[in-house]
Amino acid sequence: MPRLTSTEIAQRLGVHKSTVSRQARAAGIMDADKRIDLEAYQALRATGLDPLLQTTGRQTASDEAQPSTLAIERQRKMAADASRAELELKIREGELIARSKVMLTLGPVAKRLRDTLCGVAREAVRDPEDRASAEKAIHAAIARFAEELTGDAASPA
Repeated sequence: MPRLTSTEIAQRLGVHKSTVSRQARAAGIMDADKRIDLEAYQALRATGLDPLLQTTGRQTASDEAQPSTLAIERQRKMAADASRAELELKIREGELIARSKVMLTLGPVAKRLRDTLCGVAREAVRDPEDRASAEKAIHAAIARFAEELTGDAASPA
């Protein structure tokens, strides 16, 4: 069981000497003369340290109850990726159509309907005030229809 300095261990393992020193001191395997048992340190790194993060890699029992920010963000990213993949699949299968395509198709039809209904109101209603009121109501009804169609309004109860 050779006892080495943190610099010697760092050179053997390919890590920075401050990493070795900090981890050994935290684990309590550094002697008063600042020497470290190589086998004990290697066992420590194999079982409880994450050499990429250069910090303790194992979570304690209290840490496991609260997931780390990295774990939470990783879960959010995985959920977002899965959702995006589902949407892309539905688009490829023709189950979803872009709103712009719907509006390009239905927009002119809705305008023709509005114009036709306003024409009917002009012919059927002789009083100019009533005619203007009827046209205003038709415009509002068509606007509500367009909002419902595109999902911009709250869905009807």
